[in-house]
Amino acid sequence: MLKIKMICLYLAISTAGLAQNLSNMYSPSELQYWQTRYPENIRWNFRNLILDKLTTAEYETLGRVNIECPIFGAGETRKSPLTYYRSGRTITVPIFSIKFFDDICISYAWLEENNFTLMTISEYLAMLKYRHEDDFPNSAFPSPVSALQIPETALLNSRVDQISQNMLKSAIVFILAHELGHIYHNHPGYNNISSSTAQTNELQADKFAMEIMRRIGIAPVGIVNFAMMMFQLGLIREDFRDAEKWQNYLQNSATHPMTSDRLYLISQVLRRNATDFTKYEPDRHLGVQRILNIADQIDQIATEMDDLTRQKN
Repeated sequence: MLKIKMICLYLAISTAGLAQNLSNMYSPSELQYWQTRYPENIRWNFRNLILDKLTTAEYETLGRVNIECPIFGAGETRKSPLTYYRSGRTITVPIFSIKFFDDICISYAWLEENNFTLMTISEYLAMLKYRHEDDFPNSAFPSPVSALQIPETALLNSRVDQISQNMLKSAIVFILAHELGHIYHNHPGYNNISSSTAQTNELQADKFAMEIMRRIGIAPVGIVNFAMMMFQLGLIREDFRDAEKWQNYLQNSATHPMTSDRLYLISQVLRRNATDFTKYEPDRHLGVQRILNIADQIDQIATEMDDLTRQKN
């Protein structure tokens, strides 16, 4: 069962709140290796899960979208493992971001399977947000599996492998579908629109992504992890001294923050269509309960985001 205290990952994807440079977390050779592995799986999911579920009208617009998987995002986005974006008809999924999330999922699955506390993941992500790279050897933040001392043999456990892969796969599908939503609705970039318009566009892209996932019928377990990651690493309500400063940020600076509105939209879709998300569940009744539990977890994250008692003094 996913736990509210576990802090893991969510979308569209903002680096706000994460000022540190995390790009040297992995060695160049390690990222180059994963560049030979991840792209094929990402594109397979895109072709066989997402494109296959598009309507004729949607396919006419989205059938020729490209997926690029550079090691890092462009410019300043290379510093963050929360970087995914689209430009024109191209969606960029950096290897660095996928590797980081994959490690978080493996860490979560291994810790839970071995009955260790999940709070260590929360503490690790808080370290990334509030400490500086110079605090560590070679001025490099440790990777999740290194910091959390996850054994190299973790994936030999079939349950750890299955749980972590389900999280990673469902999150990747959501990310790709979200970016497709921007393309389908012809959303402009963030440079020439207001923050309120940008946030409305994010909600529309989230809605599109959830509809695609509903058609596919997979349990969106990775969405909870992604939401928790953004809750932990992005700028949120508790990073501001009062509600006025938080609202000022939302109205004048934020383009795609992880807000409670976005999370409530996702949980509402899950509750209204719980059966549709259980296509691959061996027991549909238990599957529905699982989906409703995921919706509850998402609501808990949203409640935490809006908790006024968490504001800075």
